[in-house]
Amino acid sequence: MMTRNLAVLESFYRDYCGLIYTVCLKKLKNDSDAHEVVSEVFLEFWQRASLFDVRRGTAKAYLLAITRSRIVDCIRRRMRRNRIVQPGSDFLNLNNIPDRDQAQPMKEVLKREEEINVRNAIDELDERLISILNAFYFEAQTQQQIAARFQIPLGTVKSLIRQAIAKLRSTLLRQNRNEEMLHRTNQSGEV
Repeated sequence: MMTRNLAVLESFYRDYCGLIYTVCLKKLKNDSDAHEVVSEVFLEFWQRASLFDVRRGTAKAYLLAITRSRIVDCIRRRMRRNRIVQPGSDFLNLNNIPDRDQAQPMKEVLKREEEINVRNAIDELDERLISILNAFYFEAQTQQQIAARFQIPLGTVKSLIRQAIAKLRSTLLRQNRNEEMLHRTNQSGEV
C-alpha cells in the first residue's frame, strides 16, 4: 500500500504522463479532453493512493485501469452534452440545430417553437427535478455524485431522473397534441 507522497506522485507523473496522454488522445481524438482526463487520472491516483498495492499489480497497470474508466466517463459526458431529453429522442437535439444563416425561415420557426416547448416542459418540473437533470445532463455528474451532492440515496436519484424524463415526455406529447388540434381547427375553419 502506498501513502500520499508528493515526491512519489511527481515521479509517477513524469514516468507515465506521456503514456496516459497518448492513450487518451488515441481514444478521445481531442487534445483538450485528453489533457482533462490525464488530470483526472492523476488526481484520482493521488486521492486513492492508499488503495494502490504493489503486490496486486504495477503502477502502470493501475494508472491504465483508472485511465480506461476516466475515458469512458469523458465519452459519457460528451453523449450527455449532445442530448436534452434522452438518447434516441425525437425532441430537440443540440447537434441538429442549424446555423441561423443556413436555416430556412420555416425550419427556424419550427425549431424555435420546439425549443420553447422544451423550456415550457422543463418549467413545469419542480426545482429539485430541474436541479438533478441539470447536474446529470449538463454538468455530466454521475448518479453517485448527484446522490452525494443532494444527500439522497442512489436509488432515489435514478427514480427521480426517470420520473423527470417521463414528465417531460408526457408534457411534450400533450403540447404536440394540442398544437395538432389547433392546427386542424384552423385548417377546417372551425373555432
